[in-house]
Amino acid sequence: MKVQLGISSLTRLFYQVVLPFSIKILGGYHDKQGELSTKYSAGIKAIQAMAVV
Repeated sequence: MKVQLGISSLTRLFYQVVLPFSIKILGGYHDKQGELSTKYSAGIKAIQAMAVV
């Protein structure tokens, strides 16, 4: 149970911190394609919402 909780916390940390940070870099890189960047943001928000629940 303790191990499971640890993995859950790490997964949540990854989704809330690492992934959005990576997407910000990608979003900045693809800034000319604003639509793509918006899709990334929307996807990340959806993943974050799932991770919190």
